[in-house]
Amino acid sequence: MDTPAPIEDALDAVRFRIAFSIRYHERRSRWYDWWDRAAKAIALVGGAATVAQVIGPGEPQLWVAAAITISSALSLVFGYADKARVHFDLKRRYCALEARIIEAGDATPEAVRRHEAEISLIEADEPPTLAALVQICQNEVAQARGQLEHVHPVGPLTALLADLLDLPAKAKAP
Repeated sequence: MDTPAPIEDALDAVRFRIAFSIRYHERRSRWYDWWDRAAKAIALVGGAATVAQVIGPGEPQLWVAAAITISSALSLVFGYADKARVHFDLKRRYCALEARIIEAGDATPEAVRRHEAEISLIEADEPPTLAALVQICQNEVAQARGQLEHVHPVGPLTALLADLLDLPAKAKAP
């Protein structure tokens, strides 16, 4: 007996949500990891500058000291490493759900409701999302699936700032 098309469509929508959520949290995790590493690198360079200042003071050492102070303060205040870990864990939860859906292979109304409920539980633990970044991730999934009618272009400035600011998205996911 063939599965009715509406159920297949509903299951496909669930898998789409999971796919773009995986991409979104992977990207957020990498973003915060980058900032965490940058702050640590600046602190490392600053340690070397401190040694250099002991050898001979000068203006470059003051700039390095300022950079250390600012990057360390930002890392402490924003908790880049903690945020990276949160997004990494959310990505893993979505990957585990995707694996369970593939393994189960069932496309029944009950299965779709169960998967949607699991997504809702994961979403409840998510920090606020960045709308333009969500749109970018949805576009990537739609392009990968060949669903070009669901791609809504994001301008270059919006794409550049999508990881940093909560910019509005132009369209919702299919």
